[in-house]
Amino acid sequence: MPAKTELDTTDRRIMKILSEDGRASYQAMADEIGLSRPAIMERVKRLEEAGYIRGYRVQLDRAKVGLPVTAFTRVVDRREAGGPLYVQYWFYYPESFTGAIGRLFGDSWPGFHPDDWEGYQVRVAPGGAVSARATAHGGYGAGWGAWTGWYKVLGGSHAGQLARRAAGERTTPASKLALVPLERLRGPGRYSFQVSPPWRKDVYRVPESPGS
Repeated sequence: MPAKTELDTTDRRIMKILSEDGRASYQAMADEIGLSRPAIMERVKRLEEAGYIRGYRVQLDRAKVGLPVTAFTRVVDRREAGGPLYVQYWFYYPESFTGAIGRLFGDSWPGFHPDDWEGYQVRVAPGGAVSARATAHGGYGAGWGAWTGWYKVLGGSHAGQLARRAAGERTTPASKLALVPLERLRGPGRYSFQVSPPWRKDVYRVPESPGS
């Protein structure tokens, strides 16, 4: 049977239904579109063979299934060109709140969204001076400041700031923090996030970029 090479309106309706619900049955699609079940099955088969439909995925609610807060790291070395060495830390959270009023309302709060990324950068200058900066609501706040080795996550969201010392009982010591190379996440179709992941941000390529 020849592969289907052109899409018509019915094909696009089928793909729209499957993109919204990968478990939609042939009969449900047939009833909605107005074709027979065998006709829908044949069209789906052709769309698969032609490569329009490459697979079916399960989209998990990361917060509900308990996928953990994870710290990823990436090194950007500009020393050969006379520039600094950057160590980027990217913190992934399954949703956008850590506490405060947003936690009470959950996903009905206007500021709630699945997935959240915040960053903390350490810059080692050619002369050895070390500075750092932390993301907060789309930017880097006050910019580069003195590096102390501490990063503080704010209470109402995951926005952060530089900290002068440990924050008390909620401090996570370095020995308890597993760092995962950020490059392990990259790759077409490997992971899907509802907010831009680090590798789609300007700062990933240009460490001095003002945007987070």
